[in-house]
Amino acid sequence: MIDFDGVNDWIDLRAGGPVLNVVNSASGGTITGWFEFDDTTTVFMMSYAINNGGTPTDISRIALQLNATSQLEANARAGDADAVENQTDGDAAIALATLIHLAVVVNVGGDTMTFYRNGVQTANLGVSFAGATFTATGCSAAAIAAQDDGTSGFSNLRAEDCRVYNRALTANEIATIYACRGHDNIVDGLTARYQLQEGIPTATAAGAGTAKDVSDNQRHGTPTGGPVYLEFRTNRRKRFT
Repeated sequence: MIDFDGVNDWIDLRAGGPVLNVVNSASGGTITGWFEFDDTTTVFMMSYAINNGGTPTDISRIALQLNATSQLEANARAGDADAVENQTDGDAAIALATLIHLAVVVNVGGDTMTFYRNGVQTANLGVSFAGATFTATGCSAAAIAAQDDGTSGFSNLRAEDCRVYNRALTANEIATIYACRGHDNIVDGLTARYQLQEGIPTATAAGAGTAKDVSDNQRHGTPTGGPVYLEFRTNRRKRFT
């Protein structure tokens, strides 16, 4: 787990490298993660930007966040020039200092956004995407705990096991990810996964200061501003054989 201070801490998921192919040309996408909040007013958890000629931008292609009333919210657009589809699950405000698993499933082809808290669906909302798939261009920026380009929106939270898939996960898959707490083995369509456990003795990061992407794509992120590693909360459980 990584602790972000809400001042300048974030993880740069592009880190100056090439544009990111995470949901390119896909008919759907999913963001999931475990979070614990010290502040729940307009919080950015995980976001991927549109392509802006390769220049980092805070205009999201797909993003998971909290709105000003502490409710779960998502942004998505199929094409880089399309208007954003923004929806909120309408459920109660997210509680402070409580570990919670959050997810949004964006079905571009089916024109829906579906929200989950702790594996349970809280809303399935109709939207109207301009296209049937995300654009084929790469994302010019991406972040955990900040706006896509890392220039603002720094969020006071703790996070671990943040993932993005290039497909719309099913309700059963989301429930399984929540229930298995890191041991679900749901890898079909997984384009990035940040367990954020590099700070514990049993983990090996890809390099100094690296937030390791354990998906096949190995798009490692760069912790910026000095976020602090804590004990891995979700899956360091005793096992009996």
